[in-house]
Amino acid sequence: NDIYFLNGKAYLSCGFGIVVVDVQKYEITDTYYIGEDGDALQVNQVSSDDTYFYAATEEGIRRALITNPFLIDFNSWEKITDIPNIDGPFSAVAVYNGRVFTVYNDPMGDIDPELAQDRLYYFENAWSEYTQYVESDCYEIRVAEEYLVLSGRNGVQVMSSDFLFVKSYEAGFPKSSIVDEEGVLWVADYGRGMIRVEGGEEEVIRPNGPYSSIAYKMASAGGTLYAVSGGVSTTYGNLFRTGTLHTYKDQTWNSNIKYEYSDYITLAVDPDDPTHMFTGSWGFGLIEYRESKVVKNHRESNSTLQSIIPGGDAVRIGGLAYDNDRNLWMTNSKVAEPISVMKSDGTWKSFKVGGLLSSYPALGEILVTQDGHIWAIISKGHGLFAMDTNGTIDNEEDDVYKLVNVVDEFGKVITNEVFSFAEDHNGNIWLGTNEGILVYYTPSKLFTDGSLHARDIIVPRDDGTNYGDPLLQTQKVTAIEVDGANRKWLGTSGGGVFLVSQDGQDHVYNFNSETSPLLSNNIADICVNGENGEVFFGTEKGIISFRGEATQGEEAYDNVKVFPN
Repeated sequence: NDIYFLNGKAYLSCGFGIVVVDVQKYEITDTYYIGEDGDALQVNQVSSDDTYFYAATEEGIRRALITNPFLIDFNSWEKITDIPNIDGPFSAVAVYNGRVFTVYNDPMGDIDPELAQDRLYYFENAWSEYTQYVESDCYEIRVAEEYLVLSGRNGVQVMSSDFLFVKSYEAGFPKSSIVDEEGVLWVADYGRGMIRVEGGEEEVIRPNGPYSSIAYKMASAGGTLYAVSGGVSTTYGNLFRTGTLHTYKDQTWNSNIKYEYSDYITLAVDPDDPTHMFTGSWGFGLIEYRESKVVKNHRESNSTLQSIIPGGDAVRIGGLAYDNDRNLWMTNSKVAEPISVMKSDGTWKSFKVGGLLSSYPALGEILVTQDGHIWAIISKGHGLFAMDTNGTIDNEEDDVYKLVNVVDEFGKVITNEVFSFAEDHNGNIWLGTNEGILVYYTPSKLFTDGSLHARDIIVPRDDGTNYGDPLLQTQKVTAIEVDGANRKWLGTSGGGVFLVSQDGQDHVYNFNSETSPLLSNNIADICVNGENGEVFFGTEKGIISFRGEATQGEEAYDNVKVFPN
């Protein structure tokens, strides 16, 4: 919660007590449990004068003699009993100009910050309240040069030695502040970053990166990576994560934040214009962007999309995909017409699909194959849906709709838990399931023969035998991406990332957080930049990339670069 330095040691205020670190030897020297009977007690801040250590805790103020050689003994720490609210939570303590200052943290702030009133007390012969300081939540008080700096919910107040507030700064959520020897105010803001304030002018300093560490879905086009940070609950309810589109281009991140929307979970980039793209929201329909700025929200009133709550914000888009004619297809969960398409001319069409999907709680990603067939994942273990419009979007009479169980050649269900899919360059559909990888070879047979079965990829064991095992059989495969060499990048839940050859027989790479810089073993999405082969891995802890070797092929080569030699 705080760090206090004294005589070459750092005193860490922790949730259980105080940890003492020798900053010269880089070692922990002591841990003080200062609660009643030596129990763990949350310490929020530590300070000292020439005589005592003071600790602001969740149960009053504790103090102990600095010279006491037995500070590890909880009996060495006494509770100060002549201060108001002696048993209450105290958020901060500091010794300034011969006085001990501390902040009583009003518990009403946990109910409603507007009702709270933290109290600033100081000791000078007796405890008194400094009534000129009015703050709902005060997070820290700190001595900096000749000032006392107080950081609270509504801003920063700087007190001089004559007990007057001489500077103030209103910021979002300043958790910590300090004044340097040149009189410059530095603010650690919870959300905005580090802020430097001098002469009324502010400079925001923060590392270049996306607004959120969560990367739920990504897409790449025109040298730009797009990412969204939404999500759904395990029961396919809303998480209400702010609608945010992240862009990464020329080594620079930007985030467009739309507080009126939430839960972006899918996206698609216009094949003819990489600055024109769409995000699908789990509740707010289809949001259209140009140059990373929202230009339109497609919902019930201006499209064929439907809401679970008629007229309400419950238009749930689970997947987006373009076909070869630049029509944008999407899944629309738990409504009467669950498949919609925005045609290349901007007009809309929706499909009842024979009522096959209206009873399912959620539809996930959608895929349009090279043959023009539409496939969609039915979430929560219900397999797949496929449809063939026979090239006539507006004529439903020749449409064919199929519910697809993932079965083997004998018609036995292998698994209907499908979490991801992708079509490779040969037209095969790879399925990521709770039992590893399955493949549909020549998936168009579903519409010509009326049935289709999935196959395992058997990987030979490297033990001199003729035995083999199904590819990633014990892994839940959450992401599949095909690179320019038709190899498959496979992301898992808990097992990191695998790269396999185009037929899946050969293992090329396995990255996990224990043996590589991969941020997490839980992979939400994988995206390949076809122009340079860079592979991005999206996780709940952020995005990290790997310099891949395979770039996407082009129809014509008129501007060739050789890289890296």
